[in-house]
Amino acid sequence: MKRAFSLAEVMVTLAVVGVIAALTMPTLIQNHKDSVLKAQFKAAYNLISHAYGQAVSDLGYSPKCFYWTDAQRRSAKCVEYGDDNECSQWIDTNTGLPIVDNFNGLRENCPALADALRNNLKITKICRG
Repeated sequence: MKRAFSLAEVMVTLAVVGVIAALTMPTLIQNHKDSVLKAQFKAAYNLISHAYGQAVSDLGYSPKCFYWTDAQRRSAKCVEYGDDNECSQWIDTNTGLPIVDNFNGLRENCPALADALRNNLKITKICRG
């Protein structure tokens, strides 16, 4: 006597497999997207980190190019204004000591750092506007 699956048994089995697939596929797809995003972030971070290190090496010094944190900005107070109505002297309200650098942070080497980064990132085109 031959034994075989009936059409109803095959259809029930396919329906169960379809439901399980429908429940697990979105999770699998999201996990894959997350892992791709993490890999892309790591690659971009590695590229920028390497370019920065190479730029510092090319310049021969560690450039001063950064902005103050919000906490540093909140603790600063202008005590003297120049002729152009811009603040020319800042003090740190926490310590009472004068701040000798620009209020927005040290930016004296930003153009040189930007040029060195452009060279090391091998940028072919910069879109303006």
